[in-house]
Amino acid sequence: IQDSSGIYRTANLDTTFNAARGFSITASFFGLLSFFTLGFASCCPIPQSRMKGISIYFLIAFFFQAMTFLFKRSNVCKKGFFEPYFPEEGMPEEIESVSCSLSRYSNMAIAATVLYWICAGMCARAIPPEPMPNAFNGEAQQRQQATENESPAANESPATNEEEQA
Repeated sequence: IQDSSGIYRTANLDTTFNAARGFSITASFFGLLSFFTLGFASCCPIPQSRMKGISIYFLIAFFFQAMTFLFKRSNVCKKGFFEPYFPEEGMPEEIESVSCSLSRYSNMAIAATVLYWICAGMCARAIPPEPMPNAFNGEAQQRQQATENESPAANESPATNEEEQA
């Protein structure tokens, strides 16, 4: 905050506010980590145990995202918090109108908390599909050759089998 003489003043934020700030950063980190891991699932197979691990990441993100609402108990939300920083010139209007009510971004944080919880539940119960054979490493060709070698009579037409019986 800059006063009329051009000096920047820093608000004395309490540990509750700083903890909420740290929880927000931690929630974003674990949320992005889990979403990137799920994003790479389209490229490489993910076993069931790893899906449960991703679910743990989502639960951690859920917990820390919910803890960001601690800022409502900090001294920033108390009336008159910014008054000592503007003793001679009075409080600017934009700072005086600041409140700790639910705003659009608070509603987004609530939605993120709920969605992290839903994603944690879905990942814990998800059954990943079997990996598809890769044509470049020869798995598909080996499977096709194995099925052709197992039953050569199955590849013949039914008319040919009837002619041999007659």
